[in-house]
Amino acid sequence: MTYTSRLIAAALPFALVLGGCALNPGHPWTDYTLPAAAPTTSPPPAQRAAAVLRVDPIAAPAWLDTRNMYYRLDYHNAAEVLAYSESRWQAPPPEMLRGILVEHLAGSGDWKAVLGSSDSAQANYALHLRLLAFEQDFSSPQTSAGVLRIRASLIDLKNDAVRAQKTFDYHVPASAANARAGAAALAHAGDVLAQQLQRWLLEVR
Repeated sequence: MTYTSRLIAAALPFALVLGGCALNPGHPWTDYTLPAAAPTTSPPPAQRAAAVLRVDPIAAPAWLDTRNMYYRLDYHNAAEVLAYSESRWQAPPPEMLRGILVEHLAGSGDWKAVLGSSDSAQANYALHLRLLAFEQDFSSPQTSAGVLRIRASLIDLKNDAVRAQKTFDYHVPASAANARAGAAALAHAGDVLAQQLQRWLLEVR
């Protein structure tokens, strides 16, 4: 073997290592989102409220206001909150939830208009929401559920008084013990929340 051949042979393993790093940079992130809630039937015009509802940004603890997908191993240590390393939300959960709730309430026909906090038009009511839990909880290595907990307060803007308050709490079983199934379970919980929040607002406004 010539000197040049020995240099090429010695360098080949390093080239293969570097080439492998370039060709296999690691698993890319998988982003999940919350689809729009199922549409509802609009009431007849005579039954629609003349009131305008404003939906304020959803408040949340700082750790929940991120794109991380969280889970807990209740069977091991329920106090420990973990995050998936290769899966995340497309946007922070408070932002995604508010988007589907505004669209659902606006499409319900129950209100004259549904506004965001940036709209300058005057509203009759404000909906304040605080996200308390949004995660996948494992009761065993094979069994988990999407957990969504949120507190809603309806404010009468005529006198800044709380008209009503309620905490909505959902535990939706996941079909598998992975991030994809957890995201699907939480999406279903968001859909149920939109429908039950709509009915609650009709009762208390």
